[in-house]
Amino acid sequence: MASIYGTSRAWKEIAAHLEIYQLKAGHPSEIALLLQGCTRDFSEQFDDARQAIEAEIAALEQEVAKEKEKVRVELDKFSDEHTLEIKQAELAVDFYRHERSLFNFVRSFFRIRRETGKLEELQKTLQEDRDEIEHDLREKESQLSQIKTTKNQIAQAACREAYEKVEILKSISGSQELAGAVVEFEMIDTLARLPDNFHVINDVRLQVDRGLRFEGEWLISGEISNLVVTPAGLFAIEVTSGAKQAEKKEAVFDPREQIKRAAHLCYSFLKPEFPAVTVRSILAYRGHLPESEKTGIVKTLPIPDVPAYITWFKENTLAEALMREIVEYVLEVSGQRQ
Repeated sequence: MASIYGTSRAWKEIAAHLEIYQLKAGHPSEIALLLQGCTRDFSEQFDDARQAIEAEIAALEQEVAKEKEKVRVELDKFSDEHTLEIKQAELAVDFYRHERSLFNFVRSFFRIRRETGKLEELQKTLQEDRDEIEHDLREKESQLSQIKTTKNQIAQAACREAYEKVEILKSISGSQELAGAVVEFEMIDTLARLPDNFHVINDVRLQVDRGLRFEGEWLISGEISNLVVTPAGLFAIEVTSGAKQAEKKEAVFDPREQIKRAAHLCYSFLKPEFPAVTVRSILAYRGHLPESEKTGIVKTLPIPDVPAYITWFKENTLAEALMREIVEYVLEVSGQRQ
Protein backbone atom coordinates (compact mmCIF):
# COMPACT_ATOMS: atom_id res chain seq x y z
CA MET A 1 0.00 0.00 0.00
CA ALA A 2 1.36 3.42 -0.98
CA SER A 3 2.04 6.14 1.58
CA ILE A 4 -0.71 8.79 1.51
CA TYR A 5 -0.25 12.43 2.46
CA GLY A 6 -3.08 14.96 2.70
CA THR A 7 -6.59 14.56 1.41
CA SER A 8 -9.04 15.75 -1.24
CA ARG A 9 -8.83 19.43 -2.14
CA ALA A 10 -12.60 19.75 -2.51
CA TRP A 11 -13.20 17.88 0.74
CA LYS A 12 -10.89 20.16 2.74
CA GLU A 13 -12.97 23.14 1.64
CA ILE A 14 -16.19 21.34 2.59
CA ALA A 15 -14.78 20.27 5.97
CA ALA A 16 -13.67 23.84 6.71
CA HIS A 17 -17.18 25.08 5.89
CA LEU A 18 -18.70 22.44 8.17
CA GLU A 19 -16.48 23.51 11.07
CA ILE A 20 -18.11 26.95 11.01
CA TYR A 21 -21.34 25.21 12.08
CA GLN A 22 -19.52 22.86 14.49
CA LEU A 23 -20.09 19.89 12.20
CA LYS A 24 -17.53 17.19 11.53
CA ALA A 25 -17.31 14.52 8.85
CA GLY A 26 -14.32 12.52 7.69
CA HIS A 27 -15.61 11.39 4.31
CA PRO A 28 -18.24 12.46 1.74
CA SER A 29 -20.25 9.33 2.54
CA GLU A 30 -20.85 10.69 6.05
CA ILE A 31 -22.73 13.76 4.81
CA ALA A 32 -26.00 11.85 4.30
CA LEU A 33 -25.87 10.36 7.81
CA LEU A 34 -24.93 13.73 9.29
CA LEU A 35 -27.90 15.31 7.51
CA GLN A 36 -30.24 12.63 8.87
CA GLY A 37 -29.00 13.21 12.41
CA CYS A 38 -29.22 17.00 12.18
CA THR A 39 -32.69 16.77 10.62
CA ARG A 40 -33.83 14.57 13.50
CA ASP A 41 -32.33 16.97 16.07
CA PHE A 42 -34.01 19.95 14.42
CA SER A 43 -37.36 18.13 14.26
CA GLU A 44 -37.19 17.31 17.98
CA GLN A 45 -36.17 20.86 18.93
CA PHE A 46 -38.86 22.30 16.66
CA ASP A 47 -41.56 20.10 18.25
CA ASP A 48 -40.42 21.12 21.74
CA ALA A 49 -40.48 24.79 20.73
CA ARG A 50 -43.96 24.39 19.21
CA GLN A 51 -45.26 22.79 22.41
CA ALA A 52 -43.81 25.64 24.48
CA ILE A 53 -45.46 28.20 22.18
CA GLU A 54 -48.81 26.36 22.31
CA ALA A 55 -48.61 26.47 26.10
CA GLU A 56 -47.89 30.21 25.92
CA ILE A 57 -50.86 30.67 23.58
CA ALA A 58 -53.15 28.82 26.00
CA ALA A 59 -51.97 31.01 28.88
CA LEU A 60 -52.51 34.16 26.81
CA GLU A 61 -56.00 33.03 25.82
CA GLN A 62 -56.86 32.71 29.51
CA GLU A 63 -55.46 36.18 30.17
CA VAL A 64 -57.48 37.61 27.27
CA ALA A 65 -60.68 35.97 28.57
CA LYS A 66 -60.06 37.46 32.02
CA GLU A 67 -59.28 40.85 30.54
CA LYS A 68 -62.49 40.78 28.46
CA GLU A 69 -64.54 40.12 31.57
CA LYS A 70 -62.73 42.90 33.40
CA VAL A 71 -63.40 45.31 30.51
CA ARG A 72 -67.09 44.33 30.39
CA VAL A 73 -67.51 45.04 34.09
CA GLU A 74 -65.73 48.39 33.92
CA LEU A 75 -67.66 49.47 30.81
CA ASP A 76 -70.95 48.55 32.45
CA LYS A 77 -69.96 50.58 35.49
CA PHE A 78 -68.92 53.51 33.34
CA SER A 79 -72.13 53.29 31.34
CA ASP A 80 -74.21 53.32 34.48
CA GLU A 81 -72.41 56.44 35.67
CA HIS A 82 -72.78 58.46 32.44
CA THR A 83 -75.79 57.06 30.60
CA LEU A 84 -78.33 59.14 32.54
CA GLU A 85 -76.29 62.32 32.11
CA ILE A 86 -75.95 61.73 28.35
CA LYS A 87 -79.64 60.90 28.04
CA GLN A 88 -80.63 64.10 29.82
CA ALA A 89 -78.40 66.16 27.54
CA GLU A 90 -79.92 64.47 24.45
CA LEU A 91 -83.47 65.16 25.70
CA ALA A 92 -82.62 68.79 26.41
CA VAL A 93 -81.24 69.25 22.91
CA ASP A 94 -84.34 67.62 21.44
CA PHE A 95 -86.65 69.80 23.55
CA TYR A 96 -84.96 73.06 22.59
CA ARG A 97 -85.03 72.15 18.93
CA HIS A 98 -88.83 71.91 19.01
CA GLU A 99 -89.31 75.37 20.56
CA ARG A 100 -91.81 77.32 18.30
CA SER A 101 -91.81 80.92 19.49
CA LEU A 102 -89.32 83.32 17.92
CA PHE A 103 -88.14 84.66 21.31
CA ASN A 104 -87.62 81.21 22.77
CA PHE A 105 -86.06 80.07 19.51
CA VAL A 106 -83.23 82.58 19.94
CA ARG A 107 -82.70 81.52 23.53
CA SER A 108 -82.96 77.86 22.55
CA PHE A 109 -80.22 78.30 19.96
CA PHE A 110 -77.68 79.11 22.66
CA ARG A 111 -79.07 76.43 24.97
CA ILE A 112 -78.79 73.87 22.18
CA ARG A 113 -75.19 74.89 21.61
CA ARG A 114 -74.47 74.53 25.31
CA GLU A 115 -76.17 71.16 25.63
CA THR A 116 -74.66 69.92 22.35
CA GLY A 117 -71.17 70.89 23.58
CA LYS A 118 -71.87 69.16 26.87
CA LEU A 119 -73.09 66.06 25.00
CA GLU A 120 -70.01 66.02 22.75
CA GLU A 121 -67.76 66.39 25.77
CA LEU A 122 -69.51 63.50 27.51
CA GLN A 123 -69.23 61.31 24.41
CA LYS A 124 -65.56 62.23 24.05
CA THR A 125 -64.95 61.37 27.70
CA LEU A 126 -66.85 58.12 27.21
CA GLN A 127 -64.68 57.15 24.20
CA GLU A 128 -61.43 58.10 25.96
CA ASP A 129 -62.35 56.09 29.01
CA ARG A 130 -63.42 53.18 26.80
CA ASP A 131 -60.10 53.33 24.96
CA GLU A 132 -58.20 53.40 28.22
CA ILE A 133 -60.20 50.51 29.64
CA GLU A 134 -59.75 48.42 26.47
CA HIS A 135 -56.06 49.28 25.96
CA ASP A 136 -54.59 46.28 27.79
CA LEU A 137 -57.14 43.99 26.19
CA ARG A 138 -56.22 45.11 22.68
CA GLU A 139 -52.53 44.68 23.40
CA LYS A 140 -53.04 41.12 24.66
CA GLU A 141 -55.30 40.27 21.70
CA SER A 142 -52.70 41.66 19.27
CA GLN A 143 -49.94 39.70 20.97
CA LEU A 144 -52.02 36.53 20.88
CA SER A 145 -52.89 37.00 17.20
CA GLN A 146 -49.25 37.59 16.27
CA ILE A 147 -48.03 34.52 18.13
CA LYS A 148 -50.71 32.35 16.49
CA THR A 149 -49.84 33.67 13.03
CA THR A 150 -46.06 33.31 13.38
CA LYS A 151 -45.74 30.35 15.74
CA ASN A 152 -43.87 28.26 13.14
CA GLN A 153 -41.38 31.06 12.50
CA ILE A 154 -40.95 31.61 16.24
CA ALA A 155 -40.36 27.90 16.79
CA GLN A 156 -37.84 27.84 13.94
CA ALA A 157 -36.01 30.86 15.34
CA ALA A 158 -35.86 29.15 18.74
CA CYS A 159 -33.83 26.32 17.15
CA ARG A 160 -31.96 28.46 14.64
CA GLU A 161 -28.61 26.70 14.99
CA ALA A 162 -30.14 23.28 14.34
CA TYR A 163 -32.04 24.70 11.35
CA GLU A 164 -28.87 26.26 9.88
CA LYS A 165 -27.04 22.94 10.19
CA VAL A 166 -29.78 21.18 8.25
CA GLU A 167 -29.79 23.84 5.54
CA ILE A 168 -26.01 23.86 5.06
CA LEU A 169 -25.92 20.06 4.88
CA LYS A 170 -28.75 20.09 2.33
CA SER A 171 -26.83 22.54 0.16
CA ILE A 172 -23.67 20.44 0.42
CA SER A 173 -25.49 17.18 -0.32
CA GLY A 174 -26.47 18.23 -3.81
CA SER A 175 -23.43 20.39 -4.56
CA GLN A 176 -20.86 20.09 -7.31
CA GLU A 177 -18.21 20.47 -4.59
CA LEU A 178 -19.31 17.24 -2.90
CA ALA A 179 -19.46 15.45 -6.25
CA GLY A 180 -15.89 16.59 -6.88
CA ALA A 181 -14.80 15.40 -3.43
CA VAL A 182 -16.33 11.97 -4.08
CA VAL A 183 -14.31 11.61 -7.30
CA GLU A 184 -11.13 12.83 -5.62
CA PHE A 185 -11.55 10.33 -2.78
CA GLU A 186 -12.09 7.60 -5.35
CA MET A 187 -8.77 8.56 -6.96
CA ILE A 188 -6.98 8.58 -3.59
CA ASP A 189 -8.39 5.16 -2.66
CA THR A 190 -7.30 3.82 -6.06
CA LEU A 191 -3.78 5.23 -5.73
CA ALA A 192 -3.47 3.78 -2.23
CA ARG A 193 -3.25 0.33 -3.88
CA LEU A 194 0.08 1.23 -5.47
CA PRO A 195 3.25 -0.50 -4.15
CA ASP A 196 4.56 0.23 -0.67
CA ASN A 197 7.51 2.31 -1.87
CA PHE A 198 5.25 4.74 -3.75
CA HIS A 199 4.16 8.04 -2.23
CA VAL A 200 0.92 9.93 -2.98
CA ILE A 201 0.71 13.61 -2.03
CA ASN A 202 -2.79 15.05 -2.36
CA ASP A 203 -3.81 18.66 -3.04
CA VAL A 204 -0.40 20.05 -3.97
CA ARG A 205 -0.35 23.83 -4.40
CA LEU A 206 2.76 25.43 -5.81
CA GLN A 207 3.62 29.10 -6.24
CA VAL A 208 6.81 30.70 -7.55
CA ASP A 209 8.21 34.11 -6.77
CA ARG A 210 9.07 34.75 -10.41
CA GLY A 211 6.81 33.61 -13.21
CA LEU A 212 7.85 30.87 -15.65
CA ARG A 213 7.25 31.21 -19.37
CA PHE A 214 5.31 28.25 -20.81
CA GLU A 215 3.66 28.06 -24.24
CA GLY A 216 3.50 31.82 -24.52
CA GLU A 217 2.02 32.41 -21.05
CA TRP A 218 3.38 33.06 -17.60
CA LEU A 219 3.03 30.43 -14.88
CA ILE A 220 2.96 31.68 -11.30
CA SER A 221 0.93 29.07 -9.43
CA GLY A 222 -0.56 25.64 -9.99
CA GLU A 223 -2.67 22.99 -8.31
CA ILE A 224 -2.27 19.22 -8.58
CA SER A 225 -4.95 16.86 -7.27
CA ASN A 226 -2.46 14.02 -6.68
CA LEU A 227 1.31 13.94 -7.06
CA VAL A 228 2.67 10.37 -7.11
CA VAL A 229 6.37 9.94 -6.33
CA THR A 230 7.74 6.67 -7.74
CA PRO A 231 11.19 5.19 -8.60
CA ALA A 232 10.38 5.96 -12.25
CA GLY A 233 9.66 9.63 -11.57
CA LEU A 234 6.71 11.81 -10.59
CA PHE A 235 3.15 11.70 -11.95
CA ALA A 236 0.97 14.81 -11.66
CA ILE A 237 -2.72 13.91 -11.74
CA GLU A 238 -5.78 16.07 -12.22
CA VAL A 239 -9.08 14.36 -11.38
CA THR A 240 -12.10 15.46 -13.36
CA SER A 241 -15.78 14.70 -13.62
CA GLY A 242 -18.80 16.26 -15.29
CA ALA A 243 -19.55 18.07 -12.02
CA LYS A 244 -16.07 19.57 -11.75
CA GLN A 245 -16.12 20.77 -15.33
CA ALA A 246 -19.58 22.32 -14.89
CA GLU A 247 -18.30 24.07 -11.79
CA LYS A 248 -15.69 25.96 -13.86
CA LYS A 249 -17.64 26.22 -17.10
CA GLU A 250 -17.83 30.00 -17.03
CA ALA A 251 -14.04 30.24 -16.97
CA VAL A 252 -13.82 27.83 -19.94
CA PHE A 253 -11.93 25.41 -17.70
CA ASP A 254 -9.80 22.82 -19.56
CA PRO A 255 -8.50 20.17 -17.13
CA ARG A 256 -5.93 18.93 -19.65
CA GLU A 257 -4.37 22.37 -19.98
CA GLN A 258 -4.55 22.86 -16.23
CA ILE A 259 -2.62 19.66 -15.38
CA LYS A 260 -0.14 20.16 -18.25
CA ARG A 261 0.73 23.61 -16.94
CA ALA A 262 0.78 22.45 -13.30
CA ALA A 263 3.06 19.49 -14.18
CA HIS A 264 5.49 21.80 -15.99
CA LEU A 265 5.48 24.20 -13.04
CA CYS A 266 6.15 21.26 -10.70
CA TYR A 267 9.03 20.05 -12.88
CA SER A 268 10.57 23.54 -13.07
CA PHE A 269 10.12 23.94 -9.33
CA LEU A 270 11.83 20.66 -8.41
CA LYS A 271 14.54 20.43 -11.10
CA PRO A 272 17.05 22.77 -9.42
CA GLU A 273 16.89 20.77 -6.17
CA PHE A 274 16.49 17.32 -7.74
CA PRO A 275 18.12 17.18 -11.21
CA ALA A 276 17.05 13.57 -11.81
CA VAL A 277 13.35 14.33 -11.44
CA THR A 278 10.81 13.85 -14.24
CA VAL A 279 7.11 14.77 -14.11
CA ARG A 280 4.47 13.14 -16.30
CA SER A 281 0.90 14.45 -16.43
CA ILE A 282 -2.31 12.42 -16.21
CA LEU A 283 -5.93 13.46 -16.56
CA ALA A 284 -8.01 10.90 -14.62
CA TYR A 285 -11.74 10.87 -15.18
CA ARG A 286 -14.81 9.13 -13.91
CA GLY A 287 -17.52 7.91 -16.24
CA HIS A 288 -17.25 8.95 -19.88
CA LEU A 289 -14.94 11.45 -21.53
CA PRO A 290 -15.38 12.38 -25.22
CA GLU A 291 -12.68 10.93 -27.52
CA SER A 292 -11.83 14.46 -28.64
CA GLU A 293 -10.64 15.21 -25.09
CA LYS A 294 -8.32 12.18 -24.88
CA THR A 295 -5.67 13.48 -27.25
CA GLY A 296 -2.52 15.46 -26.55
CA ILE A 297 0.60 15.02 -24.41
CA VAL A 298 -1.51 14.58 -21.26
CA LYS A 299 -2.30 10.91 -20.65
CA THR A 300 -6.07 10.57 -20.25
CA LEU A 301 -7.32 7.54 -18.30
CA PRO A 302 -10.35 6.30 -16.37
CA ILE A 303 -9.62 6.40 -12.64
CA PRO A 304 -9.32 2.59 -12.22
CA ASP A 305 -6.65 2.42 -14.98
CA VAL A 306 -4.28 4.98 -13.46
CA PRO A 307 -2.29 2.61 -11.16
CA ALA A 308 -1.54 0.20 -14.01
CA TYR A 309 -0.27 3.06 -16.17
CA ILE A 310 1.99 4.37 -13.39
CA THR A 311 3.48 0.95 -12.57
CA TRP A 312 4.10 0.28 -16.27
CA PHE A 313 7.16 2.53 -16.02
CA LYS A 314 10.00 0.35 -14.73
CA GLU A 315 12.89 2.85 -14.57
CA ASN A 316 14.65 3.25 -11.25
CA THR A 317 15.90 6.81 -11.60
CA LEU A 318 14.95 7.80 -8.05
CA ALA A 319 16.30 5.95 -5.03
CA GLU A 320 14.14 5.47 -1.95
CA ALA A 321 16.05 8.08 0.06
CA LEU A 322 15.74 10.60 -2.77
CA MET A 323 11.99 9.95 -3.10
CA ARG A 324 11.56 10.68 0.60
CA GLU A 325 13.53 13.93 0.22
CA ILE A 326 11.25 14.95 -2.65
CA VAL A 327 8.16 14.12 -0.59
CA GLU A 328 9.38 16.19 2.37
CA TYR A 329 10.30 19.07 0.09
CA VAL A 330 6.92 19.09 -1.68
CA LEU A 331 5.04 18.87 1.62
CA GLU A 332 7.01 21.82 2.95
CA VAL A 333 6.72 24.12 -0.07
CA SER A 334 3.00 23.35 -0.53
CA GLY A 335 2.30 24.19 3.12
CA GLN A 336 1.30 20.68 4.20
CA ARG A 337 4.21 20.11 6.58
CA GLN A 338 3.74 22.05 9.80
